[in-house]
Amino acid sequence: MTRSPKLWVAIMAASIVAMAGLSVMLNGVAAGAKAGPQTAACTGLLGGPSADVLTGCSATAGTPRITSSGMSVATSVTPSGGAATVYWTNKKFTTVTFAASSMTNTCPSYLNSSALEEEQYSVTVTGGNAKLTIGPVSGFWDVCVYADASGHILLVGLGSENI
Repeated sequence: MTRSPKLWVAIMAASIVAMAGLSVMLNGVAAGAKAGPQTAACTGLLGGPSADVLTGCSATAGTPRITSSGMSVATSVTPSGGAATVYWTNKKFTTVTFAASSMTNTCPSYLNSSALEEEQYSVTVTGGNAKLTIGPVSGFWDVCVYADASGHILLVGLGSENI
């Protein structure tokens, strides 16, 4: 049995259209699928009310574009929180807001000074080009607030902070 050329062309065209449709569907699924969260944690914070150095930072999920340290510069600060931009050493940045609440002071002495108070910070990532997932992050960071002999405020983080 021989096939007519017109039928053969119709079958081939239908096959190509079906494969193209499958390809578009698969690409649509892949393109529409959400990537997992991009998160990081830093184990150290040292600084003052306007700028802090973050150290010991690493990815905890996904592959955010961060390095092991960065400088957090406050853009607004109130007693209950504020906003900051973290400038990573790889030239990327992350913008965050944070909320602070006082807690029972269990801070150790630091440089022969007792802590003025202990605060708990929660963080929300609001943007940046370091690919951290936008939204509130899990956990809190306990921060001890000290004053040196000249009255300069010093912030020291306890534990680690997710960002």
